[in-house]
Amino acid sequence: MTDTDKNDAVEIQRVFELIDAPTRSAQTGEDTGQARRSDRIQPAASQPLILLVDDLQSNLDLLLMLLADQPWQLATARSGAEALRLIPELHPDLVLLDVLMPGMDGFETCRQIKQLEGGDDLPVMFLTAECQDLDKGFEVGAIDYINKPLRRSELQRRIDTHLSLSLLTKGLRTRLMERESLALLGEIVAEVSHEIDTPLGVCVTATSVLNNRLDSLARDLEHDRLQREDLAEFITTAREAGRMLNDNTQSALEMMAGLKLLAVDQSSGRSRRVALKSYVELLVRNVQLKLSAGAVHVCVDIPADLMLYTKPGLLSKILRNLVNNSLVHAFIGRDAGQITIQARASDSGGVELIYRDDGCGIPADHQGRIFERFFTTRPDEGGSGLGLHLVQTATAQLQGTLKLRSAPGRGTEFTIHLPHLLAATPREDSGE
Repeated sequence: MTDTDKNDAVEIQRVFELIDAPTRSAQTGEDTGQARRSDRIQPAASQPLILLVDDLQSNLDLLLMLLADQPWQLATARSGAEALRLIPELHPDLVLLDVLMPGMDGFETCRQIKQLEGGDDLPVMFLTAECQDLDKGFEVGAIDYINKPLRRSELQRRIDTHLSLSLLTKGLRTRLMERESLALLGEIVAEVSHEIDTPLGVCVTATSVLNNRLDSLARDLEHDRLQREDLAEFITTAREAGRMLNDNTQSALEMMAGLKLLAVDQSSGRSRRVALKSYVELLVRNVQLKLSAGAVHVCVDIPADLMLYTKPGLLSKILRNLVNNSLVHAFIGRDAGQITIQARASDSGGVELIYRDDGCGIPADHQGRIFERFFTTRPDEGGSGLGLHLVQTATAQLQGTLKLRSAPGRGTEFTIHLPHLLAATPREDSGE
């Protein structure tokens, strides 16, 4: 017998011991599997956490044994429903999921995992003793299958591979987000400079006029030339200058507050109640430099009292990327363009947001691919291939739906339905 055969024999013997363990523990009143699971339910921050999901405790015990010598934290769930409860709490880095489970099977569990916040990025590997429908597994979001009986080396290496890929993907995504945040910061700085330039310029002019009139008044007073009419004229000038200073400093403060709100919403990811008309108008002002460069006019048609409880940072991301997409692709070869942003309360609750441009439209053979990551028809002219993919991703994060309607020469229309995420709380609304 070779060393490999001896090792396999020892491992098989340990498997049979684990399978018999529930019977022995039931006779003695012990629950070794449950104790082992509870010991591993709290992940260490520095180690990847793997969630093991199987309806049989003996299978979970086997997985715990096969993975015990690896630098991973392990947690277990005995059903799909339990896994769905644990994932938002534990934030695992990978899920090993049995396919054949009573009630909610692995396919349905995986489908619901992908609908959780952050679930789209959570790698799920199926465990199965039979040849299941591979296509169905990949359609619901799985990244791999591992067939039973499990082999220690294969299981560990494939887990390690997918954890490494997931770490690389998260790193790339973080870098893209940092790049996007820096680009947004640059836009905000440029917009601050542009928006505040006008009111501050008016303030400088008003101050200069007021100082000149004061100097003239002082000279007249010094040489006993001050007339009643001169004083009355100065009072009128001073009042007008004071009004201009007050109005324009207030305008600058409001602009700063609005731009600061955009920046905070973009970075915090918090949910709050949003007055859509004023918020969309603020977003439009924030991209006015880009719009002016392309002679593109934006019409905002939203009722003043329309409210939506949502994550405004994601809403901002949706509209910014739609505007950028129009500027890069829609108005090629044209001197001007029109964008319309409409919103209304939907019959099913929430808000229906309609974004429309009167540009060149999207060819039919491209419409099935425009939401794909890195798909662009203008890679050398400002197209990153990420804009509409980010629109779709942000819409999904807001639990919304996105529809496209376009035809060559007839412009493009995106219809986005956004539900109210949660009921507003007084504390959260106080900052509105």
